[in-house]
Amino acid sequence: MKKQTNLLFLSIVMLSMQVLFAQGMTVSGTVTDAQTGESLVGTQVFVKGTFVGTTTDDNGAFSIDVETGATLMVAYIGYKSQEVAVSEGVGLLSVQLEPDVLKQDEVVVTGLASSVKRRNLASAVAKVSGDELNGAPSQSLDQALGGKFAGVHIRRNTGAPGGGMSVNLRGVATIAGETQPLYVVDGVLTGDISYLNNADIESISVLKDAASAAIYGSQAANGVVLVTTKGGRKNSSQISFDEYYGFQSVPDKIDLLNAREYAVILNESAVNSGRTPFFSNDDINNLATDTNWMDHMFKDDVVTQNYTLGFTGGGENSTFSSSLSYTQQGGIVGGKDLSNYERYNVRINSEHDMYDGFVTFGENLSFAYEKSNGVRVGNQYNNSLRPAFGTTPLLPFSDSEGGFYDSSGNSTPYISGQANPYAEL
Repeated sequence: MKKQTNLLFLSIVMLSMQVLFAQGMTVSGTVTDAQTGESLVGTQVFVKGTFVGTTTDDNGAFSIDVETGATLMVAYIGYKSQEVAVSEGVGLLSVQLEPDVLKQDEVVVTGLASSVKRRNLASAVAKVSGDELNGAPSQSLDQALGGKFAGVHIRRNTGAPGGGMSVNLRGVATIAGETQPLYVVDGVLTGDISYLNNADIESISVLKDAASAAIYGSQAANGVVLVTTKGGRKNSSQISFDEYYGFQSVPDKIDLLNAREYAVILNESAVNSGRTPFFSNDDINNLATDTNWMDHMFKDDVVTQNYTLGFTGGGENSTFSSSLSYTQQGGIVGGKDLSNYERYNVRINSEHDMYDGFVTFGENLSFAYEKSNGVRVGNQYNNSLRPAFGTTPLLPFSDSEGGFYDSSGNSTPYISGQANPYAEL
């Protein structure tokens, strides 16, 4: 019995020594940037699965007590986290963290030619990438911005192809009621960005508050929209092609009276006024003209399209990015023959380094040729569509020679004085 007790005592002592040895292990090391070798101050180092942890000092060094076989988690903002397994007898650990490009290099342009990391910026800035803008087809850049920024209100001035947009960042901030923001494209101030092709955009930043827009002075009273176009990359080359092709139609047209219904209404109007009806029953049953003006005013399956061919690349000291694009949108009112928008774009960006980067020069060139024709927009009381709502379906659309019907020589009461609303487009 005594022998068994001694063996049990010895086993407990040996187990306790192993536990004490495991708990008493201290691991030291340093954490640096894998690319620059600089020490990373304040890096979090903790034992995976526990609350035991520490941070690196001013020299990037740390010391922590762990058990043999434990795993250390090393994490720092803007860098990829790393797991380090601890083995018995390990010496001084040297942990090198790789920068996380998606987080660390998210750059926001804040001035004519300056930029800062987003994490170092403490002002009201919103940013979207070019890929996000191309999620849905659109004819202009300002149109593509709709719904991309919180608190930014964008609306079309007209429904015409190529029609301008109104952008409102901070409400009406001027006495004159002007709400358009200041646009800066690759450092160049401009009052409009509708000429830009969406596929050429690298990123867009919106400066909403006075602090971030202060460098631009009073012209930035309504906020600033900063546009950066795509550039090349060193030691690479790429050819890209972006296109879309679609159709536009009116899903629900206004239901107007046909010729028979219109004749019946005219007779009722005449009888109620004490006059003789315009049509007999035989006349109503044998009407030769029945023009649906909505079908003439609106065109179905009107084409909208865009094609962009891009070239990017570069060597050790030079980069370039260029593109050619064509954009076209027909109008559903009158069709392409009466309402149409076309735009041709040419863009060339390049940058060259000399003397090991001591001198850098380049250019950002953009050329846009726009051609548009359209119908009269007007307002709710006077516009191109309104005459079609009141024109009789008994008015012929065309004459016997294929031209527009001229009613000036027709003295029939329900036709005299009425004009072809499509011809007026």
